[in-house]
Amino acid sequence: MARRPCRPLDRTAPDGTLVKGLDTKEAVVERLKDAAAKLPADGRWLVGWGYQPEFYGDSPLTRADLDPSFGGVKFVVDGSIQGYTGLFQWPGYYKTFANGIANISQDDLTKWVTEVHKRGFQAVIHTNADEATEMALTALTEAER
Repeated sequence: MARRPCRPLDRTAPDGTLVKGLDTKEAVVERLKDAAAKLPADGRWLVGWGYQPEFYGDSPLTRADLDPSFGGVKFVVDGSIQGYTGLFQWPGYYKTFANGIANISQDDLTKWVTEVHKRGFQAVIHTNADEATEMALTALTEAER
């Protein structure tokens, strides 16, 4: 087995419950499937994070490891129009001329969308304003090359 830089960590859930760290990729997949099975049938998403391949013998989590109904990975490129954080091209906002906030750089978005695409997952990309949408289109175009 590959040497681990550290172990998966135990965590405390918001309700105070101790959630044990998992030692195998299979245990991670089983926990995700168990959590998905407990979701109400109203279309809610299961949100998970923190899978790090180096903890599991450098074995990436792929679509083949998960239920085929797994939807994708969401990226939030910008904020909201009303909060003046949607990322606009020039001239920006009508009253402030600010152009909003990018939550991720173009290089990072392209890198991660490409990685998600390469592994067979969908990239779900939140954008509100025109510059954020251009960033998403650029990342998707590069990922499909």
